[in-house]
Amino acid sequence: MKRGTQLLQEGWTRHFAAVGARLLMAVEAFEEMGHEVILLDEVDDAPQLDNVVDENCETCADGQEFKVIYSRPTI
Repeated sequence: MKRGTQLLQEGWTRHFAAVGARLLMAVEAFEEMGHEVILLDEVDDAPQLDNVVDENCETCADGQEFKVIYSRPTI
């Protein structure tokens, strides 16, 4: 089981993949809303999303390491 699938089963919400300033701004926003945040490499993301990642993603990403943002409200 991939880590993304495990997080979904534990009540985390998958948001989107980001890099750089957008990633930092998103993490800060979720934390300000009182959420815990976990960042996953795309390869560790939920298997149902595997069909989205293909050879075109390498061109689009331009060598940058995108992170997938998961969050859940702090209890």
